[in-house]
Amino acid sequence: SKHMNDFKHEMTVNNVLKDFADDDADGFGQVTASLDYHYHLSRRVAVGLETGWSYNSYGIYTNEWIGHLVPDVPSENVENHHATFTSRAFFVAPSVKYQWYETGNRLFRFYSRLAVGAFRQHLTFKPHGMEGVERVDRTRWHCATHLVFAGVEFGHQFIRLYSELGYGTQGIFTTGFKITL
Repeated sequence: SKHMNDFKHEMTVNNVLKDFADDDADGFGQVTASLDYHYHLSRRVAVGLETGWSYNSYGIYTNEWIGHLVPDVPSENVENHHATFTSRAFFVAPSVKYQWYETGNRLFRFYSRLAVGAFRQHLTFKPHGMEGVERVDRTRWHCATHLVFAGVEFGHQFIRLYSELGYGTQGIFTTGFKITL
């Protein structure tokens, strides 16, 4: 029978769905998904590729929000008006993963990971009934970075659950499952 470390290929799936509102925004919706692939060079080191996509949309009612998001809009035109702001983003980043501890029964693994790549974001601002304010479409490119300080995997052979504490493109705290082939 094969041991877990004999499996070289690993795929990670992460999906987050959020929907909430506050006093200044008319509902905020977010959908994100990511897929990672890692190839194990050794028992401790893996290299791979991380990809992800996100969509955010919300309505804005105050000039404070609009001023932060679209600074070139005159504030006298936005007071007590409504606008819609959307963001679509995609990232791709090569990564390196280092497993720094594994329990004797291979049930738990602890690791760190670093990914650096490209991040593309398309922002859209749609004013509703604002005189002299036009729709804004912008595309931005950024460096995509993600550092996992500590990650833990739990499970056996083919499917494992994971949780990570990190900072960067994929957020601060992520959870999901891994398929090992």
